[in-house]
Amino acid sequence: MSKDEKMLYNLLLKYAYGGTLADLIKRSGGCGLPESDVKRHTRSILKEARREEEFDCSITGTTFYMAPETLVDNIQEFPSNIWAPGCMDFEMFTGKSLWGSNPNETTEKACERIADRYELPKIPSWISKDGKDFLKGCLVKNHQFRFTIEMLLIHPFVSRIDDTESSEFGEIVD
Repeated sequence: MSKDEKMLYNLLLKYAYGGTLADLIKRSGGCGLPESDVKRHTRSILKEARREEEFDCSITGTTFYMAPETLVDNIQEFPSNIWAPGCMDFEMFTGKSLWGSNPNETTEKACERIADRYELPKIPSWISKDGKDFLKGCLVKNHQFRFTIEMLLIHPFVSRIDDTESSEFGEIVD
């Protein structure tokens, strides 16, 4: 319970072989992870987020992963939780943060860019068609039109995963 008597939740991290997701991305040398790994990590993140939804709790977190509606209007609803996996996927794909990766940009300026309803993230052309569509569904500025967790879990990007394919970064614990 916080000082102003609001209920707070702590997000517990699961074990990941080889370290944290950030460690894996760093080890990629700034090139990002193979798409097959991005898919598997994403599916695992979404399954956990779905369990959180069952308990009717919302998650807030790091500024660069916060949804525009959270930054602008302090709205934190289930669609707000879809924004962060989109940011994480972008980072897994590219090895770079979607927002705040420019060392000359202040946190305040990055927040303005996130909140700007006309500035859309630039998705690299080399990401697969399914990967681009998945990212676009997560990173919709208007939260009312953002994909739901259930929509993402059946999206071809995560539903068509070859679980027999090995990863150069180790096993993904689901």
